[in-house]
Amino acid sequence: MTHIILNRVAQSKAGTYGTLILNHIPLCVTLELPWKDNEQDISCIPNGVYGCSRYTSKRRGKVWKVHDVPNRTDILFHKGNYISEILGCILVGRAFTSKGIAYSRDALAELNKKLPDSFALSIIGGNYV
Repeated sequence: MTHIILNRVAQSKAGTYGTLILNHIPLCVTLELPWKDNEQDISCIPNGVYGCSRYTSKRRGKVWKVHDVPNRTDILFHKGNYISEILGCILVGRAFTSKGIAYSRDALAELNKKLPDSFALSIIGGNYV
């Protein structure tokens, strides 16, 4: 099974920032909510290893769902540029900005070409878990 790493590199009240990595090569940047004890809709998810699978959302289109997150459901990788667009999910983009991330649509399109239908996700980094 393909193994992807989400390396969380910084955190502030504005969000949790990371890089999605496949075979030691960064694929895109990520934006999540700040850590708030894994609370539904207001926190990023805990570090750990999770299964992910392709999922077609009525609202978000072709995305990936993160499975088996303790006390959480419906965690998706999807497009978006600002923390206000997140309810516990993981946004993908091409670059960090002062207000979030940029080129999210392009990053998601590229991931749809490169990522398999299912993969293992290891979330590492951050200083809060």
